Amino acid sequence: MGIIMLAMGKIKPVQIIFYLVAAVVFIAYTPLLLKYRSKKQVKGIERYHVPNEMTFNDEGIQVEFADKKETYEWEQIQKVVTTPKTIGFYYETEKALIVPKPDFGDKFVPILTLATKKFGPVRVHLR
Repeated sequence: MGIIMLAMGKIKPVQIIFYLVAAVVFIAYTPLLLKYRSKKQVKGIERYHVPNEMTFNDEGIQVEFADKKETYEWEQIQKVVTTPKTIGFYYETEKALIVPKPDFGDKFVPILTLATKKFGPVRVHLR
């Protein structure tokens, strides 16, 4: 907007600096805020500070961490999302078990196949 107004002669060249500063603030604010919020949230969740062991079977996903066991049955899992680096098993709208792909080792394909059999291709999203 500032460039257009400058080209039309409605603002002075010095005022374009204010438009550029405002643009940088708007563009940088959201990613920085998201990073800050996620860092704050990770600090408060015990699961992220201790090693986790996950077991995938026909009943669901069992997670063991810090002498605790949680089981997520396949019926609880709403969708599976794979990205180039991770797989997310969403058990609530905004809650998921996020696993880096290298942690699967050679079990990645069998686990993805199991998830696809349980959910069908509609609820397994490949990105």
